[in-house]
Amino acid sequence: MDISWKSDWPSQIKIREEVEAFVDVVHDVLVTAISPSALRGLYYKGSAIKKWESALDYVPEISDVDFHVWLKSEADVERVFGSMDVALDVQASLEREYARRVPTPAHHPRPQFVIMNKLLEDPDYSPSAPDQVRVLRGVSCPSGSYDSKKMLETDCRRALSDESFLAKLPGSAIDKPGRLLWKVLRDLVFRVSPAGPRAIHLLGTPTEVAWESNRTRIYQELLDRGRTDLAEAYASYYPAGWAYFLSEWKDTNGGREAVREGIRVLELSAEVARQWMSANRLELER
Repeated sequence: MDISWKSDWPSQIKIREEVEAFVDVVHDVLVTAISPSALRGLYYKGSAIKKWESALDYVPEISDVDFHVWLKSEADVERVFGSMDVALDVQASLEREYARRVPTPAHHPRPQFVIMNKLLEDPDYSPSAPDQVRVLRGVSCPSGSYDSKKMLETDCRRALSDESFLAKLPGSAIDKPGRLLWKVLRDLVFRVSPAGPRAIHLLGTPTEVAWESNRTRIYQELLDRGRTDLAEAYASYYPAGWAYFLSEWKDTNGGREAVREGIRVLELSAEVARQWMSANRLELER
């Protein structure tokens, strides 16, 4: 399957430059919006920060650009993320500053802000390796060694939980024609992204390889481990997203293809999880 970054697409260099410009914008806007006394740390991480080798590794406006925000208290979290005035001001500032720094963009990076305070309270949370995180402000991001057993169990449970989401998706999608289709794809994006690492982890790939690799490596791992069906669905989903983006979101058939392939990725990942659970039932019961 051809997963190359095509020569007639916006170049990797330009797209990467735009992402880096946006990272600077997010830093400047959030540091202005959040009192220095409230901000413990701001971090850039996720698939966008990894090496891009193919069309799978970053899809403009479909792949998110992840930022983790660590505040000093719950009261600070509420003041920043519980205020609609702050939210709208940050939105407007992100738009204005990106337009000022990148007047003719090929794409508009799609940010995702994660409140680290809540993440650290999650018993299933596993910190990223230090080389997978860029500290934009404040103290170092919490890190630690991988607990592979816990992470495998979490990966299994979350892969299976996506099936309940899929059962509800048709009712949500049926009334989303035209540009409303983006909402259906958006509901899939953040579920498909971790499905690849989860699947190869459950198939036996070492934890650090599964969760630190880019999607090109994940695709190859799926092939190497005999899951050609999942590899092909994974490698079809992202180029379909590229086609949808390049059409300026007008090629809704391309968008529907991305939705179909994304669903297939989640279905096959759940199948991998069931097989792993069956093979490890005695271990899970201990």
